[in-house]
Amino acid sequence: MSSAPAFLHAAWAAARRDWIRRWRDPLALAVWLGLPLVIGGLILLANGSRGGAAPRASVLVASHDQGFLADLLVQALSSERAGLIEAERVDEPDGRARLDRGEATALLVIPAGFSAAVWSETPTRLELVTNPSQRILPGLVEESVELLGELVFYAHRVLGDALRQASNAAFSGDELEVARAAVLAQRGLERIGPYVFPPALEVRASVRSAERPKRSLAAYFAPAMLLMALLFMAEGLADDVWRERQSGTLRRVVATPGGASASLAGKLVAGWALMLCVALVASGAAAVAFDCALWRAALGALWSSLVGAAFLALFTLVKLFAGTQRAASVLGNLLVFPLLMLGGSFVPFAAMPESLARIGRFTPNGWAVGLLDELLFGAFAPSTLALGAAGVLLTLLALAAACARRMNGAFARGAS
Repeated sequence: MSSAPAFLHAAWAAARRDWIRRWRDPLALAVWLGLPLVIGGLILLANGSRGGAAPRASVLVASHDQGFLADLLVQALSSERAGLIEAERVDEPDGRARLDRGEATALLVIPAGFSAAVWSETPTRLELVTNPSQRILPGLVEESVELLGELVFYAHRVLGDALRQASNAAFSGDELEVARAAVLAQRGLERIGPYVFPPALEVRASVRSAERPKRSLAAYFAPAMLLMALLFMAEGLADDVWRERQSGTLRRVVATPGGASASLAGKLVAGWALMLCVALVASGAAAVAFDCALWRAALGALWSSLVGAAFLALFTLVKLFAGTQRAASVLGNLLVFPLLMLGGSFVPFAAMPESLARIGRFTPNGWAVGLLDELLFGAFAPSTLALGAAGVLLTLLALAAACARRMNGAFARGAS
């Protein structure tokens, strides 16, 4: 059995050799880092470049009516879909020209006599011209205009007599007519009172005192993209054991004082150091882009690189039990892609259905992504981080021991 100094010397030599060799292959590093960037960029483009900001429908309103109901219609249209519809009063020729240039979602034309027609419940017509280059927002505007029409219909069913009386009072100026309209309105409200008072639904609004600030879609994807890059690196670095076996290097390594265990320890250390460099650069970029503290970025880099080293040991163990080098590559891909799909790399947990997100958080990388997200953007407990790091480190040591036993035994001899 080799002594501890000889083992450490052999492990350090192996780590140095692998470190130099990896940096002399920049193409592999570019592929491992570029693939997550390409996937993340495509996902962001598919979801829009505004970071999840709500779309706004711009409605141009050309009114030919002088009654106050026309102004009320414009206000109701803007408040009907709060924050989604913005109404602007324009002249009809200018509105049509702007709509032709694609500067608005729709043009609403209110005809003359609209207010009088609504008061007396006589037929009138609103003209709504929509932008054909937009798909979703014009439908939102149409639905809102139809809903306002429904409200007028039901208002007349309940308060129709009062509305007509109020219309007559407005034109005649007779105080007696005004009093009659008030009495009719009171009777209409008393008639529907048992059905609407108290309300069938009660809405309670609460404000959280420590609400998280809004984050862009890219910020939600950043932790998952970093873990995705490290998973690809771990899967690619794990192929090295088969390359050494095919070239005959592994047989010579087994005969050295440190044996395959020292070589494996060097590979894991070199892989962890390489992942730490990548994680530091990625976390630093996230700190600058998303205004996150540098100490958070440093903790996130340490955590993600430790997780990446554990995955490197896991992929190495899986590939050591493969029958051929090609089978080892297939097994690695069969393991990495389901983990990425369930672990929040392609769809953030915040955008997943809760049932699927609950499953994804129990996957190894999903759990790691969740803690990394808290490290970078949220509130985390130091005890949780310490326990998580201890668990990952123990898992890494157990996987490394299993890999060393396999490499020193049947794998080095060329047995399946």
